[in-house]
Amino acid sequence: MKSFPLLAALLLGSTAGAAEPPTPLDTLVVTGQREATRIGRLPEAVIVIDRQEIAASAAGSVAELLRSRAGVEVLDFFGDGSRATVGLRGFGANAVSNTLVLLDGRPLNNPDIGSPNLGRIRLENIERIEILHGGGALYGDQAVGGVIHIITRRHEPGAADISLGGGSYSRRGVHASVTRQAAGVTLQLDAHHLDTANYRDHNALTRSGAELALSGQAGPVRWQVGGEYGDEDLETPGALFAEELREDRRQSAADFSGDFSRLITLDRQASADWAIGEAWNLHLALARRNGDGRFRLSFRGFASEPADQDRRLDTAQLRLTRRLLLAGREAQLQLGSDLRRARYRLNSQFGPQRNAQTVDAVYLGASLPLAERWDLSLALRHAEAEDRLRDGGDFATVPDGRRIGHHETLGSMGLAWRPWAGFKIFAGWDQVLRYPKVDEYFQSGFTPASFGLEPQTGDSFELGGQFGNAVLSTSLLLFRLDLADEIVFDPGSFTNTNLDASRRSGLLFDTRWSVLPALSLEASYTLVDAELRAGDQRGNAIPLVAEQVARLAADWQTSESWQLRLETQASDRRRLAGDFDNSLAPLPGYAVVNLAVRHRRGAWDLGLRLNNVLDKAYSEQGIEAPGSPDTPAFFPMPEFNVRLSLNWRL
Repeated sequence: MKSFPLLAALLLGSTAGAAEPPTPLDTLVVTGQREATRIGRLPEAVIVIDRQEIAASAAGSVAELLRSRAGVEVLDFFGDGSRATVGLRGFGANAVSNTLVLLDGRPLNNPDIGSPNLGRIRLENIERIEILHGGGALYGDQAVGGVIHIITRRHEPGAADISLGGGSYSRRGVHASVTRQAAGVTLQLDAHHLDTANYRDHNALTRSGAELALSGQAGPVRWQVGGEYGDEDLETPGALFAEELREDRRQSAADFSGDFSRLITLDRQASADWAIGEAWNLHLALARRNGDGRFRLSFRGFASEPADQDRRLDTAQLRLTRRLLLAGREAQLQLGSDLRRARYRLNSQFGPQRNAQTVDAVYLGASLPLAERWDLSLALRHAEAEDRLRDGGDFATVPDGRRIGHHETLGSMGLAWRPWAGFKIFAGWDQVLRYPKVDEYFQSGFTPASFGLEPQTGDSFELGGQFGNAVLSTSLLLFRLDLADEIVFDPGSFTNTNLDASRRSGLLFDTRWSVLPALSLEASYTLVDAELRAGDQRGNAIPLVAEQVARLAADWQTSESWQLRLETQASDRRRLAGDFDNSLAPLPGYAVVNLAVRHRRGAWDLGLRLNNVLDKAYSEQGIEAPGSPDTPAFFPMPEFNVRLSLNWRL
């Protein structure tokens, strides 16, 4: 507890000496209320990773970039971000289904338990990332830990750029974009290609893609349409036993020699914002994502056959916003709906699945000024879900498939107080929800059906503060998240099940200090206690959740054209995935050091990143090996490696 006086001093530090101190809390973000709102009015901590920080990091993937923030957990299987999962508030292996990931407002989460494919998002195309801890009532299904919102760049007409990259493990890539305007319509075209052998044997990755976006304005209506095509081919090396790890960390066991994952995606989206007078705005967004996949996933001593997996996800968002003045201050009211239609097909040797899911929700939101420095936020959501299940087991005995329906109502309330410019204190309560995924009901010939799954619900409580001026910005958040019927995979029965009560509580601390005009220091600390609260496993830790994670970084602008960044990240030990009994030895903690150098000259931007410069041997992912009870298996991360990028912009 000795650190709290210092923490309070950072939060309550004086702003004296600055006549008109910049206030980062005046920054507009769109994630907190689903409409542009100043951070200072939000009863929650919204952390922004801006374009400048993205460029300075020289990160190679979205997952690598997100490691820089308190409370964001990244679990990478191969170290290249291609199969990484990101989460908030300590969900470990289940983060993929408990953190809502958005790209320009539309969900990237899959209808099944597959991770959102963050690897296909180029960092060159990102303007900023907004991280919201919470948001269950406003965003609904899967926003249990919070929301990670990736907002893409819209280049100026006439802009063009090309990036070349290379590095360790035969990595080579190219990315190009061009923006043109004619007759009031702006066209932006992006294309990219990447080849890498990756750190492990039998882990080669080839990824290609292209994106086209058209935007314009017709009277009071701003519109945008676009599409994206992606093709990813990955060899999957599987996990290693401890003795194999000691023998050769880069090897792949013979059992996995034929394993692979091929995924072709096609995204289409359209949106329109209609300004109705000065007070009203109507937002409509439609999106469809098709994913055609083929994969082979083997187990020790069991060589699987290739399987086909097809997904289709349709989403529609409609939101009416009203801005008005209350006692001379702006208030905002929202009425909206989120509609989702998912179709999932899997043909494998375990039997066919033909599952579909419908989720419909309506919500109300309000941001209200209570007094000159006080703001109240309220949200109410009603959601209904229906699953239609057809597979090769019991579900097939029902002519039209088994139908399962659920409905829930959620609420939230938050209060923000700004005692002076650049500082806010907030408190909030938020109800959260996660419906079972379309493949979590699966039944095969040798596993019992899981159609008794209940929706996962819970309550989140927050207390925190944010402070920011030209020299110092700091965020502190205390939280507790109580869940009922948490949905997890049980490796013992090879089924999905509802846990008894579980709880996550902790502290998130994030700060940036401009020591000198050319030197800034960053620090973040995450403390999470994630445990089961009832049943035979009461008191056991949730697998793959580190109790403590810390990070320190320094940015030094050595001259107008040179920038140096040094960072170290440390993580506490974690229980292996699937080990809810806490009977296996935990995955050891680790600390890594990274160095990034950036040089800018005119239209040229050169980036060099040295990862794991101390050559630390560690694993982020460890599991209780399927088919080998009580045997740990590991996914080793890369040792020292280098990445170089060169960008030219017109």
